[in-house]
Amino acid sequence: MDTLLDAAIVDSLLEPALPLHYQKRQRVELDYLRSQATELSSTLDKLTATKDTEARQTTNYWKRAARSQKLAAKKACLENTRLKRGLQDQLELAGALEKLLVKRPRLAALPLMDVADWKLRRLPAEPTCRAAAFHAMMEDAFEHLETMWIRTGILDVEIGQRSLNVTEVDDAIRVSAKSASTVQKDFLSCSDVIWSMWQGNIVRQMPHVRMQHTEQFGVNGLYVQLSTSYEPAFHVPFVYIMYAIKRFVYEDRVVFVLKTALEDELHPPPPGQLIGNHSASALPRPLKASTAVLALVSVVRVRL
Repeated sequence: MDTLLDAAIVDSLLEPALPLHYQKRQRVELDYLRSQATELSSTLDKLTATKDTEARQTTNYWKRAARSQKLAAKKACLENTRLKRGLQDQLELAGALEKLLVKRPRLAALPLMDVADWKLRRLPAEPTCRAAAFHAMMEDAFEHLETMWIRTGILDVEIGQRSLNVTEVDDAIRVSAKSASTVQKDFLSCSDVIWSMWQGNIVRQMPHVRMQHTEQFGVNGLYVQLSTSYEPAFHVPFVYIMYAIKRFVYEDRVVFVLKTALEDELHPPPPGQLIGNHSASALPRPLKASTAVLALVSVVRVRL
């Protein structure tokens, strides 16, 4: 096998160089393809920006939400196609290497897929990467927030209504809770109270839950850890929740996005506890002068 490889390399080195006119033609074709790729990318960016602008300018909320969901679905399909193509390329490369190599060298490594920490909902220990993973995870959760609102129907909940829904999805049980209530404060003051509570400045009596403010990520990012127990007196925790929280402030509302991290290199969960897989949102918005509506929704996914 080594002899054949050496012979093939020597033959390729001894082959005469391509004619100059052929090389020039290849360079011209390559430049043309690059310009076409740049032009098509620019056109795609313009079309995407136009679609986003149309979705934002639509006055009807449900039309705007439908367009946003359609764009998100297309982006997800494109990303899925890209990942499948990358996986197929890796499989073909692995097959070619197995045919060429009798024994794979120990130092040789196949190129890994580009899987970022935030996609795995993992917070690394290195500070810069940790902050980047936190913000990327929360931005992604915010982009998918409308999907959760539509599925749970939180925007259609009447004031004073609370509901709990349990459904079986694939190999898991999904528990969703939603409520809407009035608060005798303007929506900005209401959001400040919620933020202070998550920061640990306001202590709420939650006998079954213990909260620890762990980390701050900028002005609008928090990371807290919750542990829940059956017996408040002894507090033997059985569920460990690593909540990443981010606040998005607008003129007419404040949106809180909550998403659990599944791995944390700095603060690993204690052994023997369930790891919470939660998504939640709090939406204080104005109702009238000095009165706000606080909508809360939470989705918990438990594998069977």
